[in-house]
Amino acid sequence: MRRSMIPRLRALALLFSAAASTGCGGDGAMASQASFLNTRWRAVEVDGVAVTVPADQREPYVRLMSDGNRMEGWAGCNRLTGGLKDDAKGFEFIGIATTLMMCGPETAAFEKRYITALNAATEREVVGETLELRDSGGKVRVRFESLYLN
Repeated sequence: MRRSMIPRLRALALLFSAAASTGCGGDGAMASQASFLNTRWRAVEVDGVAVTVPADQREPYVRLMSDGNRMEGWAGCNRLTGGLKDDAKGFEFIGIATTLMMCGPETAAFEKRYITALNAATEREVVGETLELRDSGGKVRVRFESLYLN
């Protein structure tokens, strides 16, 4: 599927989600809500720019694990690991580290932007199948979609 179709599909999904949550024409069942923890979150937007993944690369993601408040993921060329804090005082990633594989210039630039955005996150919100990480000014720095593995 072409990445340019993602915004249209996202809008369509939100429309269906809104109809399901209001009980429009159905049994009133609520739309699904992904769990913040123990879900694999695929990055779809960083600082307002859609994430595009070359055919020969894996897509960037994070997985936030409840056991030990850890995170792991993929930044485009390198693995991510670190800790996370999520409590009444706020949200933050702690000590994000990556492997040190050599990346092409475009992928390296994306990784730098992605990790900077992750480190800036102080708020998080899950709505349906979407996770948004915001900075202290309320700006969405990274938008993710849940990804379920078979």
